[in-house]
Amino acid sequence: MPRRSLVLAVAGLVATVAPAMAADEMLSGSFALAGGEATVEGHLAVTETAPLSLELELTYTDAGIGEPVTAFTEELTQQLHLLAVDSSLTHLVHEHVKAATADGRFATGMQVPRPGLYHIYADAVPEGRGQQVVRFDVQVGEAAADIAPAPQPFALDALIAVPIGDYEVTIDAREAQPYVEGAWHIAISKAGQPATDLSPYLGVAAHAILIRAADLSYVHAHPTEGGADTGHDAHASGHAHAPAPAENAHAGHAAPASVAPEMTLHLTPPGAGRYTLFLEFIGGGEIQTLAVPLEWPAS
Repeated sequence: MPRRSLVLAVAGLVATVAPAMAADEMLSGSFALAGGEATVEGHLAVTETAPLSLELELTYTDAGIGEPVTAFTEELTQQLHLLAVDSSLTHLVHEHVKAATADGRFATGMQVPRPGLYHIYADAVPEGRGQQVVRFDVQVGEAAADIAPAPQPFALDALIAVPIGDYEVTIDAREAQPYVEGAWHIAISKAGQPATDLSPYLGVAAHAILIRAADLSYVHAHPTEGGADTGHDAHASGHAHAPAPAENAHAGHAAPASVAPEMTLHLTPPGAGRYTLFLEFIGGGEIQTLAVPLEWPAS
């Protein structure tokens, strides 16, 4: 499993949400997929097993008849993706579960970096019901008292370049518009040259999570390789994915898969306002996680 490296960029203001339930209680989630339709309800049991360590158990019921949901479609090698962001939208923790139990339960541990309020997004595809994203608000430990003021987000009318470890990520979203699906061009460099040590992450070139601060709505997309506009590859449009490189092969059987440093990402922002774009990719054998604050002014 690749090691994880995290970079925190600045972030904007976040939505006002109902008070979070404390750990060790059962939570009912809120539907969070931008442009989606709720077909299930999610329920999360949270146990704080140690400081900053959680045990999570998730179940779903059919929103119409209330019966348990037990069958799920695998998406990017896993049946469940759990993504937790803190209230300042600057930290992202991504866990996943290969498969539910026979009675439809998902269980996993999660380690968060600091105390505070976390928004945990459960992203799954219940069989025959389409992509479902449910958000749970969880207070972990005491409220953080040293959160820095929110700095200025990036505007989208210029190239955005953000360093992360040995890499620099350039984002060109100058043609992006709220409510409109657009092509965002991403380039990853290392030491001033296109990066040559990128690997697939869960079978795709990278993962992108776009969260709007005002209502905590969620978009999850995956870029296609190449700088040209080569096709749509986003969760929010029916999980249509271009063929992706295989995960790194075991040594002695095949050469490790590689990822091109130029990518095209298709995203549909659900309105004007402040956002954080989280981008995850594997570089040098480590998961690199970048948080980039953005803002579309109201027209």
